[in-house]
Amino acid sequence: MSEWIDENKLLTENVSLLYGALKKSHIYAGSPDFEDYLQIARISFCEAYQKYPEVVTNENLYSFKGFAFQRVYWKLIDAQRQNGRRQNNETSLNEAGLALLELPNDQNFQNDLEMKIYLEHLLPNLTEEENLFLKEVYQNDLTISQVALKYQVSRKTIYRWRRNLAAKIMAYDPENYPD
Repeated sequence: MSEWIDENKLLTENVSLLYGALKKSHIYAGSPDFEDYLQIARISFCEAYQKYPEVVTNENLYSFKGFAFQRVYWKLIDAQRQNGRRQNNETSLNEAGLALLELPNDQNFQNDLEMKIYLEHLLPNLTEEENLFLKEVYQNDLTISQVALKYQVSRKTIYRWRRNLAAKIMAYDPENYPD
């Protein structure tokens, strides 16, 4: 218990070091993830304290702070990188792609006709996997994980199928197809 109190006191005394690492990582107080990153900084600071090769004393405090700052900064950068990857994987087809994939409605016959023409030109250009993705996700309402499990492939593969499909949707130019 006394170790926790010492680390808590150490965190309180070195809060400017944590905020400095956050600032260097371009994470500011107005950021929606600020508190999450601050917690990561606190944890990595405590880990740095525990892993520092010497006992922290007043004589080597400056050296420890440099070690801890670098460790916290690297941990924040890694967390940002992981968060960026996660967001890339979680993003679905963009708004234009989703609009093109929505089921036609009876309210607007022109949109139904445009969708039919678009699909007539798009579907033959899709790979078998992209067709499977469309069918399973938009017709059968399966999640990425469910599709991966059903076809015994990785989720990364399913994300690749989706990314390739989105690229084809975005490359669609209605001027190339006659009415």
